[in-house]
Amino acid sequence: MRSVDKIKALEKELGRYRKKVVDQSKVIKDLEEKAGNAIEANMEIHRAVDAILAQVAIKYGERARDDETGEEIGCRVVVPAFSVDDTLRQYEVRTRKDEAAGEYIVGVMERREA
Repeated sequence: MRSVDKIKALEKELGRYRKKVVDQSKVIKDLEEKAGNAIEANMEIHRAVDAILAQVAIKYGERARDDETGEEIGCRVVVPAFSVDDTLRQYEVRTRKDEAAGEYIVGVMERREA
C-alpha cells in the first residue's frame, strides 16, 4: 500500500472517530440533562413527602416537648416501622384535592387479588 493510500485511510478513520466523539458528546449532554432532571424531581418528591408528614403530625400528632426543659418544640406522630414494598403491594392509595374545602383526601384500600 502506498503512503498516500495509507494517509487517506487514516484520515477517513480519523473522520469517523471525530464523528463518533461528537455523537457521544451529544449523548452525554442529553444524559447529564436527564440526570439533572431526575435529581430535581427526586428533591421535589422528597419535599412533598416531608410536607405531607408535617401536616399529618400537626393535625393528628401530639405536642412534642424537650425532655430537659419541658419546652414545647413541635409536633410528633408515631408510625410503626413498615416495608414500602409490602405496604404498596397490600394497599392501593388514591388521592384527590377538594378545592372547595382546601383539603386533600387520601383513600387507602386493600388490594384485591384479580
